[in-house]
Amino acid sequence: MKKSIIIILSLYFNNLFSQSDYQSILSIDNKKINYTDFLSIYNKNRSEIEPNYKNSIDEYLDLFINFKLKVHEAELLDLDKSEKFIRELETYRDQLAKPYLHDKKINQDIIKESYERLKYDISVSHILIKLNESSSPDDTLMAFKKINDIRNKFLNGENFTDLARNYSEDPSVLQNDGYLGYFTAFYMVYPFESAAYNTKIGDISNIVRTRFGYHILLINDKRKSLGEVKTAHIMIKRDNNSKSTNTKVRINEIYNMLSNENKNFSDLAKKYSDDKSSSIKGGELPWFGINRMTPPFEKAAFEIDSIGEFSKPFETQYGWHIVKLIDKKVLGSFEEEKRDIVNKIDKDFRGKISRKSLIEDLKNEYSYYEFKSNINFMKKKIESSDSNNKNFSVNENLIIITFDSINYYINDFLNYYNKLTKYNTFDEVFEIWSSDKIIRYENQILEEKYQDFKILMQEYRDGILLFEITNKKIWGKSTSDSIKLKEFYAKNKGKYMTEEKVVVNVIKSNNISYTKKIIKSLNKKKKLDKTLNNISKKSISYIEVDNELFIKNEIKYFDSTEFQIGNFKLIDSGNNQSIIIIDDIILPQIKKLNECKGEVISDYQKELENNWIEDLKNKYQFEINYNVLNLIKDNQIDKLDSLNNINSQKNYYNNKSFNQAFLEAGKKMGFSKFKYFKWRGNLYSTELE
Repeated sequence: MKKSIIIILSLYFNNLFSQSDYQSILSIDNKKINYTDFLSIYNKNRSEIEPNYKNSIDEYLDLFINFKLKVHEAELLDLDKSEKFIRELETYRDQLAKPYLHDKKINQDIIKESYERLKYDISVSHILIKLNESSSPDDTLMAFKKINDIRNKFLNGENFTDLARNYSEDPSVLQNDGYLGYFTAFYMVYPFESAAYNTKIGDISNIVRTRFGYHILLINDKRKSLGEVKTAHIMIKRDNNSKSTNTKVRINEIYNMLSNENKNFSDLAKKYSDDKSSSIKGGELPWFGINRMTPPFEKAAFEIDSIGEFSKPFETQYGWHIVKLIDKKVLGSFEEEKRDIVNKIDKDFRGKISRKSLIEDLKNEYSYYEFKSNINFMKKKIESSDSNNKNFSVNENLIIITFDSINYYINDFLNYYNKLTKYNTFDEVFEIWSSDKIIRYENQILEEKYQDFKILMQEYRDGILLFEITNKKIWGKSTSDSIKLKEFYAKNKGKYMTEEKVVVNVIKSNNISYTKKIIKSLNKKKKLDKTLNNISKKSISYIEVDNELFIKNEIKYFDSTEFQIGNFKLIDSGNNQSIIIIDDIILPQIKKLNECKGEVISDYQKELENNWIEDLKNKYQFEINYNVLNLIKDNQIDKLDSLNNINSQKNYYNNKSFNQAFLEAGKKMGFSKFKYFKWRGNLYSTELE
């Protein structure tokens, strides 16, 4: 007996822990569906407080089966092979992959840094010595010495403005003496911005290199961010053929209409403003922050204290203006601003910082190696060839880089190099190309490497297919097949009834004696029209009679037993009285199709849906893996996760020592007896003994 129990248990565990059974919660036509797909969707849709976890699992599993059956049919109809589907899924993947193709820690640090900088506006003057990014070492050294000499002159007491006038190679110095005004994060190139925010007020920055050349910055001021404003304006354009006083007279006349005659700002902008792009919208302009408008306009807009107020007339190089403040907003919380900051980082130089850090990590992870002798051979060949002819003969089979057991050859690089302009140096092109190769490789294996990304992509894929198949089977049919819709309505029209309605006469009066006469007449069942006519002949006191239609349940003055024609109620509100009289009761009626089309379509869709699901369950064979389901119900998901991690692993650790592999696997998955990694063909736990 004891032996048979052991055999049964052994068979049970062998079956339970076999890899395929252990991972799938459901199969449809022998296609396995991973339990992680189910858990991911379940956890996203479950309520915070689940009264009965086991029951909710069963209920949601039924919905999950329906969902997967629909997706299965979409696949059999080749909806996943259409150009539209492939294009849409690729677009989503590009967006979802972005966070995985940057160093997450550095990216998070940059996001936080950007938010902190956005809290402040900073005023800067600068001096520029121009230098191309591809300048020779001699030119670079010469430019550096020049900017360094200028910096030393300032440190020795010379005036920054004078130095800017005499030495700066920024063309705008002729107009601004090097003064750039206020700006905040994302307004300037990142190295310039960092130099500004990392230097104290009144100090001069260290020398900073940007794509424009070498800079030194003088920090004039730092203030809390002014945020953004929404404004409207009226502009009278300067007429070069007439005196400026005429323009000023016109703007003052408009200002007088606004301030003394209380004329509408929008109307005056439409009528008088010479800015035709905004005048048609009542002078309204898009939101703007600092450094987006000409300085006098910016100053006038931000100095208005209250929404709805407008400035006095002021002059810019375009003419005379009056600006009105429509709305104002300050920097939101970190969570509110985060999405916008991330989008800006993606388009900004600082996005390259986290990308570069990731590339270095990937090079270490994948044992990246450069064959320097082959690279130098290729470089000499390229640099010694005709600069206008990039086609030359080399040994194309020479390996130049390798990583993760993948080799790239000279020919791979030359195909890339020949497409670029002659202005790129060899080293620049090689750095771009090799980095691109490793990022592309990482992008290709994201689903293998990151289980959460694989699940997310599966959800998006299935979601698109679900939309397409549902549109084909349900939504399209219910809206385009008018004959079927009419048949459904005819079969079910008893469901589409109007609500019971009541017609009431409402008599309002401000004379209590006349109100009493009307009530007396109603009590004696006299004709109401005659009573009202008699009253109107005797007095001009206020009496108003309205006839109104209400849904029965919306009338609060009568209880359910009082709804009879002729019944009335007096509503006394002090000086005024209202008498509400039930004039007619309209019983529920069947709605016409055009009166309830939305309801009918919705119900018809539900019927189509139910019939479709029943058909799917009859058409396709599906089976639930109760071993996995019961483990999920018992909250033993760690056991499932352990084998799932094993199965999804690639041999990333083969080129490392065991200790390196153990530590990297533990950091990535966690240290546990349920977490496993593969190393040189064998399976190891990350448990710390």
